Amino acid sequence: TSEHLIYYLETARPITDEVELYLTDQTGKTVKQKSGDKIPFLNRVLDHRKTIFKLNLNAGDKVNAYMSLKSDGEVISLPLVLRSSENLLRTTYFEQLIFGVFYGILILAFITYLFFFIALGDWVFFYYGCYVIFIALMQFSLDGYFYQYFASSGGWFSQRAVIIFAAISRIFLGKYGEVFLNIKKYIEKIFYAFRMVYGLLGLLLLSLLFTPSFLKFTYPLANIFGLAILALIVLSLVYFNIKKLPGDKFFGIGIFFLFLGFLKIKYLVFNSVYSCSRKFYRSAITGI
Repeated sequence: TSEHLIYYLETARPITDEVELYLTDQTGKTVKQKSGDKIPFLNRVLDHRKTIFKLNLNAGDKVNAYMSLKSDGEVISLPLVLRSSENLLRTTYFEQLIFGVFYGILILAFITYLFFFIALGDWVFFYYGCYVIFIALMQFSLDGYFYQYFASSGGWFSQRAVIIFAAISRIFLGKYGEVFLNIKKYIEKIFYAFRMVYGLLGLLLLSLLFTPSFLKFTYPLANIFGLAILALIVLSLVYFNIKKLPGDKFFGIGIFFLFLGFLKIKYLVFNSVYSCSRKFYRSAITGI
């Protein structure tokens, strides 16, 4: 560069545990910057929910950058976005607006369903409202806001917030589908299958307390149990259709699209992991 520049390097997911950036200049001097949600928020290079590093480049500087990432089970991704100060500010303001609307809608939905539950005493509204709010909390954690505003110390709960909210949301989704379709009355075997999945999700949550080394397995297991919950609901709908039992077609349509969305997300995640693995091995063998 011919002039002094300040850029911001955005990388990794907000929930990545540890991200370290090493900058080595022409003299061989190395400067280390650290980010990630395992360290206190105030110790980050930049007070931002995302993993962002500050690059201070003097005129004529040539810098080599190296990065180290650590995760305790979450998928690691490595986007590299270089932003100017103005671009970072604009992007942050825009994202705050979009996320504010998104989370506002989910909170409004939770309050609405809670009101219906109190007014009508129907547990379907309670279970669905709880499902919505825990999905919101899970996404809030994935986006880095929970760490920034509620668990900024980077401690135990910060490291496990995503999996806790994910597991609880799956339990409430199952209870919603089970009660709405009155599974206990019509399909006793599937009713007990729901109970078994709830028990497994409960054990998963207990493992966070008593077996910390099991944490890396909880993420794929939570996804498997979530898929099992959806599969049980879909099987119930198929059974209702075959036996001509009373059901709600709009509920079925909603679950169908939820199921497709779940499969699409899992496909993209596993495909990304597979692609990264192939690139890693190719790089290790060929140097490309």
